Amino acid sequence: MRPYPIAGGLILALPAIAFAGGRGQAYPAPPPVAAPGPAKDEFTDSLPPPGEIERAGDRVHRVLDALMGLDVGPIADAVDPRADGYRRHETLGDIGQRDDPYFDRRAHRSVDAMTDNMERFAGAMARAEPALRRSIDDFERNMDEAMRDPPRRRR
Repeated sequence: MRPYPIAGGLILALPAIAFAGGRGQAYPAPPPVAAPGPAKDEFTDSLPPPGEIERAGDRVHRVLDALMGLDVGPIADAVDPRADGYRRHETLGDIGQRDDPYFDRRAHRSVDAMTDNMERFAGAMARAEPALRRSIDDFERNMDEAMRDPPRRRR
């Protein structure tokens, strides 16, 4: 059993940290609520613009590097002072590389794979949007028709 199971959890949280933006950053006020009405481009407008996912991946790489340098040895010693294997000033990167000398390379490769998958997914969703929009419009039209017709008795 690895002495620091939390290291894996921190790495999994990297995408959320990167997409959250900078610390202390001022965020703009939310836009005013628009009047209700059909927004045909609402779906595609919610997809990230080209290049945004790659820029987010770059941020995840920088966050990963910062986490790899995080000194967790004293924290581990405070939590479990009797455990063997803890060293002062041990970083998350040191812990990961203890059993896997290529840990940092693998972690960065997984970020690259996540970024590539997200870019492919966004592209596929953008291409599928017209068909999805037609299906939603057909469903709405069918529901409107179903609600207008008088109810039939079922036997």
